[in-house]
Amino acid sequence: APPRGGCRALTTVRADETGRSRPGLRTCLGIERRNMNTADETRLSSSPAPSGRASTPAVSPGYANYVLVLLALVYVVSFIDRQILAMLMEPIKREFGVSDTAMGLLTGFAFVLFYTLAGIPIARLADRASRKHIIAVSLGLWSLMTAASGLARSFAALVATRVLVGIGEAGCNPSAHSLIADYFPPQRRATALSVYACGVYVGSALAFLAGGWVLVRYDWRTAFYIVGLPGVVQELVRLLVGHL
Repeated sequence: APPRGGCRALTTVRADETGRSRPGLRTCLGIERRNMNTADETRLSSSPAPSGRASTPAVSPGYANYVLVLLALVYVVSFIDRQILAMLMEPIKREFGVSDTAMGLLTGFAFVLFYTLAGIPIARLADRASRKHIIAVSLGLWSLMTAASGLARSFAALVATRVLVGIGEAGCNPSAHSLIADYFPPQRRATALSVYACGVYVGSALAFLAGGWVLVRYDWRTAFYIVGLPGVVQELVRLLVGHL
C-alpha cells in the first residue's frame, strides 16, 4: 500500500556483507525533493558577495526601513537639483541671450547624454565597491555642481556644470536599487521600490515650488545656491548608515 501523505515510495536495494541483495530503506521522494530544495536555498543564501565588497549583514525590518527613508531623501534631493532648471529658463535665456534651441540643449541633451553614459560604468562599480560611498560622492558632486551653476558667467560654463550634475546623479539609482534588493526580501521589495520612486514626484514638486518662490524674491543664481546646499545629506549617508 502507498505510504501516508500522498508521496510515492521508493525501495532501494543494496548488497549485504555476503554479496546477497536485500531490500533497503523506503524513502519518500517528496521529502527528498524538499530536502534538496532546502539545501539549494541555504547554499544560495550563503553565497559570497561580489568580489571586493563584504556581504550585507542581516538587519531588522526597522533598520531596513531607515535605510529606505535615507535613500528616498537622497532621491528627492536629486530631482530638486534636476528639475529646478525648468523654473529658471526664462531669466537664464534673457541674461545670456541664447535661443530656445540652446536652452533645449541645456535642459535635455547636456544632462541626459552624460547621465546615461556614466550610469553603466558606475553601476558596474556598485557591484564591487561600497554603495554607500558611491551615493555619498555622487550626491556631493551633483550638489556642488548645482550650486556652482549659480556662479556661471557664460552659457558654456552653465552647460558644463549641468553635465557634471548629470554625471553625479548617475551614481544614485544603481547603488540605491542594489541596496534595496539586499535589504528587502522579494515579498516586500515592490513596496520598498515604490516608496523610493516617490522621490521623483516629491522632488519635482519641491523644485517647482522652491524655484518659483526664490525667483520671485531673488534671482536664478540664488535659486541654484539654495537647492545645492542639501548636499550636506552626504554626511548623513556616510555617518548614520552603518553597513551599506
